[in-house]
Amino acid sequence: MLTMEEVQSRLEPFIECFVSSHEKAVASYRKALEAEPEMVAAFSPSRRALDIHERTCFHIRSASLRMEGIHVTSLSTFFVAVGNEVLVRFKTLQSGSPRNHASEAQWFYDRQQIKPEDMEDLASFGILEPPTIVTCGYTLHLSELLLDRVLIQRDCKGHQPWWYTISGGVEISEPLHIAGTEEITPARIAPKRKSRPVEGSGSL
Repeated sequence: MLTMEEVQSRLEPFIECFVSSHEKAVASYRKALEAEPEMVAAFSPSRRALDIHERTCFHIRSASLRMEGIHVTSLSTFFVAVGNEVLVRFKTLQSGSPRNHASEAQWFYDRQQIKPEDMEDLASFGILEPPTIVTCGYTLHLSELLLDRVLIQRDCKGHQPWWYTISGGVEISEPLHIAGTEEITPARIAPKRKSRPVEGSGSL
């Protein structure tokens, strides 16, 4: 897996795109609610997250067509490939960690593992080795109508998460480094399995 500093370096040219896409998504969500106030009561946190997620992905997809070095992948989950080393997904981080619909693929993503068939799809984008998976996520203001922060976060079961803020502050949270315990586990191709029980639940 790439370190936080390496991910920062790879993503730096696209940070403005990521932030503006979230800003536009939340603004259009707010505008839709202002036009139909009765919708507010009907929007659960998961429904709101789905709505903002779809709007964010629309803006990311549109921007990617005009930018070099970033591509929307053909994977079932919406990812953009940044170069050939990083996959970025877009989620709410309101609860501190990305929430995903339970699936076998998500089980592997949460462990920085890529299914062999997904690696075949990624090869068409020049990604020949398992990339590091990060989340570009957001939190909302207490009003739930305004964007609070946009962050880059890396999660991996069995490893300490790290994140840094790209809009709404300059906070950084790095894993505690203890001499002799540096992270050296690379992202890897998931082993083939006949079946795996689905764990966890949640929303976008």
